[in-house]
Amino acid sequence: MALLFALLSAVALAAGVAFPTSVVLTTADGQTLHANLGVPAKGVNGVVFVHMAGRNKEDWHGVADKLYRQGLLVLTVDLRGHGANVTGTAPTLTGADWSAMTEDVATAVTELRKRGAQKVALVGAEVGANLALLSAANDITITSVALLSPGLDYKGLATGEAAKAYGARPVFYAASRDDTYGLRSATALETVATGPHMLQVFEKAGKGTTMFNREPTLESLLLGFLNTSWTAVAAPIASAPTEIKVKAEDLTTTGTRLGERTPDAPK
Repeated sequence: MALLFALLSAVALAAGVAFPTSVVLTTADGQTLHANLGVPAKGVNGVVFVHMAGRNKEDWHGVADKLYRQGLLVLTVDLRGHGANVTGTAPTLTGADWSAMTEDVATAVTELRKRGAQKVALVGAEVGANLALLSAANDITITSVALLSPGLDYKGLATGEAAKAYGARPVFYAASRDDTYGLRSATALETVATGPHMLQVFEKAGKGTTMFNREPTLESLLLGFLNTSWTAVAAPIASAPTEIKVKAEDLTTTGTRLGERTPDAPK
């Protein structure tokens, strides 16, 4: 029995940390976050997944598992006020709460680096896409970002300046024509991309991670982008746009700006 246990332990060690392994993270401002982690034995590149508003880390399970099996470190995290972080009634999140979620992303990135990731990419959907772009703009060590149905302004998280600050690193945008706001936002954000970038437009795929169910090619496009972005060379353009031509105030948005009260929030 002891020999069998030793053999099993050796196999587990050689395989790294399987996905999904539940972990608990603590942010710099004291928030407890539940996450799913996968660390292959020889992985050096990592991906953090950031979910949509009102959703959770499980939305990313399928694609995260495939990346793990390809040898990437993966971490899907429940943002504060979401998923396994909530017991009982879900809290009413303020603009300050949404803004602070960039700390959740940073904490997830730090965890992957502790686990051996030398390069980290961020993948986000809807408000998670905004958080991913804002976080990457503030962290020049992020290798690339993939943004599904981003917004120029979701929940007060504006992305125009972040898209410019992100610079010439690789970026992948995906949106669907039946998500008018997401498509117009992604198109506007792409205009300031100065490095390797791609905008994939679907016809009737919905929004965010819903697109995986309705458009099977999205997964392969995303995996292909991530697998090539580790070695992509930034391709600066001669004259970078100085501003996004479409302004957030010209678009219909489902979010609120920082400091605004949501329609169902108590006065």
